[in-house]
Amino acid sequence: MSDENMTIKKLIEKVYEGEVVLPDFQRSFIWEPEQVRELLVSALGDYFMGAMLILELFKDDSPFKLRLIEGVKKLNPQAEIKSIVKIILDGQQRTTALFYALYAPDLPLKGRKSAYKFYLDLEKALNGDWNNAVIGLNVKDRRRLSEIKEKELIVPFTALKDSKEIINRFKNHPHFDDIFDLIKSFLDRKIYTIKLAKDTSLEKIVETFERINRTGKPLSIFDLLTAKLYKDNINLRDLLKESKSQYSFLNLIKPESILKVIALIRNEEPKRKNILELKAENFKEDWQTAIVSLDIAYKRITDIKNGYGVFDFSKWMPYTTMLVPLAAIIDFIKTSNIESPDNYKKIDKWYWVSVFSNRYDQSVDTTSASDMKLLKEWLLDDSKIPSFITSFNPKEIDMDIEKQSSAIYRGIINLIVISGALDFKTGNPPQFDKEKVQDDHIFPKSLYKNNTIPNRTLISTNISKGNKKPSEYFKEIIDSYGRNRLIEVLKTHLISEKALDCLLENNLEGFLEERKRVFQSKIEELIGIEGFRVEYSLVKPTDPFSNKIMFGEMIRSCDTYLYWIDKYFSVEGLRLLSQFLDQEKVKEVKILMSPEKANRDFRSWFKDFKTQMNNKGVFCELRVIINPKLKSQIHDGWVISKYQGFNIPSPDTIARGQYSEIKKTKNRPPFEKWWEESLDIITDWEKIERLKNNNG
Repeated sequence: MSDENMTIKKLIEKVYEGEVVLPDFQRSFIWEPEQVRELLVSALGDYFMGAMLILELFKDDSPFKLRLIEGVKKLNPQAEIKSIVKIILDGQQRTTALFYALYAPDLPLKGRKSAYKFYLDLEKALNGDWNNAVIGLNVKDRRRLSEIKEKELIVPFTALKDSKEIINRFKNHPHFDDIFDLIKSFLDRKIYTIKLAKDTSLEKIVETFERINRTGKPLSIFDLLTAKLYKDNINLRDLLKESKSQYSFLNLIKPESILKVIALIRNEEPKRKNILELKAENFKEDWQTAIVSLDIAYKRITDIKNGYGVFDFSKWMPYTTMLVPLAAIIDFIKTSNIESPDNYKKIDKWYWVSVFSNRYDQSVDTTSASDMKLLKEWLLDDSKIPSFITSFNPKEIDMDIEKQSSAIYRGIINLIVISGALDFKTGNPPQFDKEKVQDDHIFPKSLYKNNTIPNRTLISTNISKGNKKPSEYFKEIIDSYGRNRLIEVLKTHLISEKALDCLLENNLEGFLEERKRVFQSKIEELIGIEGFRVEYSLVKPTDPFSNKIMFGEMIRSCDTYLYWIDKYFSVEGLRLLSQFLDQEKVKEVKILMSPEKANRDFRSWFKDFKTQMNNKGVFCELRVIINPKLKSQIHDGWVISKYQGFNIPSPDTIARGQYSEIKKTKNRPPFEKWWEESLDIITDWEKIERLKNNNG
């Protein structure tokens, strides 16, 4: 890098001749008339005008497309870019302003419909009144222009560059020497110029430009690469225009996203340096591949049934930047011929884990490249699960989020969308249109002052909840179409039956905690990592540990109360209850068994268990079925809780590892009736023993 100076006269002559040019990525001339006028004042008064950054080289060696400065072609139709050029990297607005003033091309300035012409009041300039010496006039202001033409000492700046015209006009003027010296001084005014070395890399040029031009518009990677690839007969703007005519979603994303996908499919990290170095070879083919992959990725993201539920990409996409790696990985499984349901499930896991762990909050390009590498390995080898997936825990997600811009907030809204979100009042399917649904509070904010995502859901804009308390609003709905139907509707909003009870009691705290639990459960379901969710299924002799965990998780899932019906209930059942019962959620345990196992030893075990449960705030009671007819009617075992029920084997069957099954069921046996017909193992013990002996 070296320093040199160039005079105003020399600069504008080289502009006119096509030797001083601009890189195509530079924005257009945007100065207003007053800005041009102030620059001329600075030049006349010898004030500092700032430095200019140039790169001098052979035109054919330019790393990007070049163009003439605006207005040159209008005044000089034969103008062509010279073989050796000075490329202005910083100083375009000043250079164009000086050319505009001294050559007056017929071009409107910013915010104006007509061109401007600039004049110099020599009398004021000779007196050092620089600010008032420069006059800018709209060329259609005929009255002012006429007045100025009548004044001998007011001349257009266009006349200054022609010394013969000035000599002929003022040679007889008493202050000719002063006038000539003033104009010569202006034209000979030196502009401080920084000259970059010919071999400066494109990345270095961009960095230097941006350091000098921090207050200006940031350079677009797309515009830079457009300029660079032009000499390879690749016109990025035409490619983009054609692609947008076929794929409307491209209007929602930055053009740079396409280039980043190309970088990823070429195994490059999609950072600026690598994008600027993208080779022209096979570029058009890779461009089309990127477009098609982005289209598939966009459709997957915006699919409200089988995709990721982003019904409004601009508003509800957790991270728009995730579209890039998603498109690249979709291209990988297609070109590698490894498309399968299991591999798409892996991509889904990556997507949801990334959303709910905020992985794309920063270092997006590095994360994209890293994820691409790890996902490729996993897609080819099931054992190579990325550590960020295996270490992810939905229970650690911060769900007390209020900002709609948060990825977690948007991700939850997406979960509600793919769950169906039926209309509260009608129970009808939703119309996920950004104009027809809105993100609204469940407990009115005006009454409950809570704005977190567990207190929000999507509702139709034409159905208002107003400021009614939840108990009032949802009681009206129950009266309209019944509690059972409302439960089904609320499930599509990830609101459980327990949460409904909280709504009917106006219990905000209980509702928020329960809804967070349901959110976590839904995320666990989507992630599908073994260990997050227990699938109630076959009990097998080969899986004693899993059998016990499955039975224990069934007990742990119970809420409010636990009713257990098992003719063959034993001490093993008490052990499982002691180990797995959630004593914060369950406050009542009732067990119903037949007399065969109800002996004195078991009664003693149960008394100790009951005392322990009572000390922890859990009421516990066990009754024995004495009626032989009733006993013969009962075959299966059940565990019943407030919000769910299970068909189960005996705990001893679990302990022995015999083949059996645990499964959820909506059917409910007449527990209360059976309970009333049975005897308490503690208070009715003598009667139980007597009846056992009589039946004996």
